[in-house]
Amino acid sequence: MSNIFAHSCNTARERLHAVADLAAIVGLIAVGALYPASSQAQARAAPPLTFEVASVKRSQPGSSRTGVGTDPGRLTIRNASLKFCIGWAYGLKDYQISGPGWLDSEHFDIVAKAERGALEDRLRLMLQALLTDRFKVALHRETKELPVYALILANEGAKIHDVKADGKSRTGGGRGHLIGQKISIPELADLLTLFGQRELGRPVIDKTGLTGVFDIALTWTAENPRPAAGNDPAPSKPP
Repeated sequence: MSNIFAHSCNTARERLHAVADLAAIVGLIAVGALYPASSQAQARAAPPLTFEVASVKRSQPGSSRTGVGTDPGRLTIRNASLKFCIGWAYGLKDYQISGPGWLDSEHFDIVAKAERGALEDRLRLMLQALLTDRFKVALHRETKELPVYALILANEGAKIHDVKADGKSRTGGGRGHLIGQKISIPELADLLTLFGQRELGRPVIDKTGLTGVFDIALTWTAENPRPAAGNDPAPSKPP
């Protein structure tokens, strides 16, 4: 996989354009306040899926790792920024969301119970409704041209082989290294965007056309100096 990555990044240093939905977030209100929808369009729409019970609290100071747990009928999010929650709820990448600085600075713990057996796709819809109710999140969608890096196949084709998809996937990494077990190439692109955001400075997208899942280990020489403070981002599977 190292060959594909090296070739791809060098070949794709031309400016490619990706059309991305940007979510402009308006208004943060007190946690726990409820604001009913007021527009006629919303009034005519079907009522949104909602949780039976939901708790939203500010994360404890000193919390460092963000996580999402989805059991049938239950959603648990720990130490997550509103930007992270919006991305998970709407299936957006981090670079597709823009808004005021507190989208990243304010962190929350969310524990919510849904109807019995509700799966992840319904939990995402319920979180959308929760964000609207508790934070008065308003979305404005527009298109914008962004420079990206693209993963593409070398002329001689792929030099990696897919593996069986049985069992759970696992990802991890930090500055200059990344590992993924049983991950797809689109997931690899998302991980490179996450772990390489300080060095690459732009999103990574998949243009290989490869299907299946792979075991991948990448190492590279970090070009930018390490910041004076702060840690590498914690491993997190993209939405």
